[in-house]
Amino acid sequence: MLVLAAANRHRGNPRPVPHPERACEETRSHPAHVDRDTVKLPCDADPHALRHPSSLAHWNAGSLADRTNRWADLKTHHAVSDPANHDGHAGADRHGPANNRALTHPRTGFPWEAQEMPAAPHHVPPRPVDPVAIHDLLSGGDPRTLRHAKDVVETVLAQPGRLDELVRCVLDSHDEIVRMRAGDALEKVCRAEPSLLQPHVSLLLGDLAAVRQPSVQWHVAQMLGHVRLSAAQRRRAARLMNKNLDESADWIVLNCSLETLAILARADPAIVGDLHRQLRRHEQSSYRSLANRARKLLRLELDAVPAGCEAEDQEHR
Repeated sequence: MLVLAAANRHRGNPRPVPHPERACEETRSHPAHVDRDTVKLPCDADPHALRHPSSLAHWNAGSLADRTNRWADLKTHHAVSDPANHDGHAGADRHGPANNRALTHPRTGFPWEAQEMPAAPHHVPPRPVDPVAIHDLLSGGDPRTLRHAKDVVETVLAQPGRLDELVRCVLDSHDEIVRMRAGDALEKVCRAEPSLLQPHVSLLLGDLAAVRQPSVQWHVAQMLGHVRLSAAQRRRAARLMNKNLDESADWIVLNCSLETLAILARADPAIVGDLHRQLRRHEQSSYRSLANRARKLLRLELDAVPAGCEAEDQEHR
């Protein structure tokens, strides 16, 4: 017998392997006598049940006896959950999503399905956060800064329905700093999307123009240079700019009003006379920025006017 065994090994014959069912029975009966490095799972294990890396890591955890017990539980669960036993889909794809649940561990499942465990709390989606009022965003802080005016501009551009809320901050707020910041945000919105302010032109020429706060006046003047105006609205805006240039002592209001009056004059020749009068008046202003702007605009206007018209303009002066 020993000679025959040696001869078989010498001829390269493989070592006889026991029948799979007997090997499984031996594994379950005497797990301690099986080498853990050579036997990772029972012989009748379904490789598709462990095709996910996290499932394989879960299977290999613990001793061989633990893995054998887990496999027995898995077979029982698979027999109960098999769609072919309940829904009649005997020909369904065993790799499809219908069998994914049956091939997971009956107590833990896949790691990303921990919320479905019996002891895990029910997942409640977060409640939507109520938007912060624009007035609150613009109030407080250093009065010399614009605070969250940039955030307000981005909010209104993304949600045009909140434009009225911003306008009400200019008209109704009792805080001068909030009105200033709201006016700045409103002008930046108008500059980025003039069409958003187009329905509010009458408000720009009416209630907003009636606010006598300089930090609101110069923003209103700027916005009137961005929006489209009819002939009547343009002349009404010109009267408003002339009033600012005649009465205001704020250098920013004067600069913005003079610039907007020049824009209006380019669109309506009837306003050119008022523009030239204001330019001649303010080119000698004590405000250096205003005087420089008046001289620059005057040069541009004279270059655009034909020689005959310039002579007529000198006679009228």
